[in-house]
Amino acid sequence: MHSARLTFGLVVVLLSARAGAAHAQLPPLTVPKGYVRFDLGGAFTGYDERYRLGQRQDAAQDFMREALGSDFFPALAGADSLIASITGLSSPLSLGRTSASHLVTFGTGILGAAVGVTSRLTVFGMVPLRVTKVRATFTQDSATANAGFNPADQQFGSSAGGQQDAAFFSEFDAALVTLEQNLASGVYDGDPNRKALAAATLAEGGALRENLFALLLGAGTASPFLPTTTSAAGAAILQRVAALQGILSNRLDVLGFSQVPALPGRRLDNTDFGSFVTDPQGPVAGSLETPELFSLGNIELGAAYSVIDQLAEPGVRSGIRVAAQLLTRLRTGTDPDPARFFAVGTAERQPDVEGSVTADLLHRRFGARVTAGYNLQMTGTVERRISEPSQPMPYASRLATVTWNPGDELILGASPFFRLTSSFALVAGATYRRKGSDSYDLAAGQDSIPDAPPSLLGIESDASWTTASLGLSYSTVLTPREGRSAQAPLDAGLMWSGVVAANGGRVPRSSSLRLWLRLYGKLW
Repeated sequence: MHSARLTFGLVVVLLSARAGAAHAQLPPLTVPKGYVRFDLGGAFTGYDERYRLGQRQDAAQDFMREALGSDFFPALAGADSLIASITGLSSPLSLGRTSASHLVTFGTGILGAAVGVTSRLTVFGMVPLRVTKVRATFTQDSATANAGFNPADQQFGSSAGGQQDAAFFSEFDAALVTLEQNLASGVYDGDPNRKALAAATLAEGGALRENLFALLLGAGTASPFLPTTTSAAGAAILQRVAALQGILSNRLDVLGFSQVPALPGRRLDNTDFGSFVTDPQGPVAGSLETPELFSLGNIELGAAYSVIDQLAEPGVRSGIRVAAQLLTRLRTGTDPDPARFFAVGTAERQPDVEGSVTADLLHRRFGARVTAGYNLQMTGTVERRISEPSQPMPYASRLATVTWNPGDELILGASPFFRLTSSFALVAGATYRRKGSDSYDLAAGQDSIPDAPPSLLGIESDASWTTASLGLSYSTVLTPREGRSAQAPLDAGLMWSGVVAANGGRVPRSSSLRLWLRLYGKLW
């Protein structure tokens, strides 16, 4: 309701203001010599979808899996390989189906000022204040899972599971030692077939023992998740152990090996998954919380230069206005916490240098603004957990300080308008942006992380997208004549914009509503 009253009030101001001189209908980039312009504005932006490779998706698509496994947690790939070696089955670990949703919103307040240094040169600055909020849901469904916590895991298992595995490997080792001693002492020499079986069993048993230990208890190799006893892979593991025990006791007279490895009796559920992700002592040590973040965005400082202006004088009905602009964005925004997997920062923590040329064209009631620009994105230093974008919950061990150089941006825009009055217009527009690939390197002093080259962060970071806009604009440009200024020096507007198409990497399908008000005053 408050937003509706604000919008209605602005429209009343626009319609009731006295008409000024005829001119281009969008706010000029420059300010007349000796004058100051104060900029006030606000914007609300939100999205719950994105484009990826040209296709619309949920914004939380990277968190969704039909069978969450090693494609989500890469560290599970080793367990999948060990399970396949033990069982001969292609039955990778699955933690179940996951569903997620994200609604990301940004509120931006803008304070700025510009000063006309000469009749052509204007310097300006802009300070954005931003509030970001992510409303996120994430749910794991165990109905299709085939795995649970490793009963012997130090963090998520139990002492009973550890004791069972210790007893299992103690008996396993003793059986292999006995079998080796029997072979060495010639116990099976009288029966060549039995001796061959003993030799083969010793080799196969040794390999099985090595793989099982790596899967269940091995330092750096043990999996936090194992197949459940009722899953195909879990049953195959137990059958493989039972078959070995049967051969040892029934055909090779090696007794005393009856223990079984500890496998989970139930599947991982949503509570278990949340504990695995958020436990500070676990491998992920992350957070699913989404606190509201309020801080500065990236402050802008720059200058605009009027190349030609045929639209400043009263009574002009046709003409052109061209201005060039150069600005830099400072790295004053707040970067998202790498441990908060749903978090969004208030700005990118790296500086930009952006140059553009803008031409305003006017013929009677019709006109257009055409813009071409290039944004040179400079290198910044940030903390990231190194992983592919499709693996959005990296282990804490992948945290690194990296240098980040975002791809540069080409910007092309056109905004035709129709003048409803001499100062009031209906404005439409389209802007095309093309961004190059991001590059990442380890920062000075940062050790490399096994299987985690920083280049993973730059996968699918190049993109292009088109934004459409529609709104209302009011502008009475300040035009000093004989020591006086035009009446009602004011720029104001209300504009909706939204991303309507994209190609390449991940691009939010965002929509924005923007308000601006610019007031002028004389300095000298």
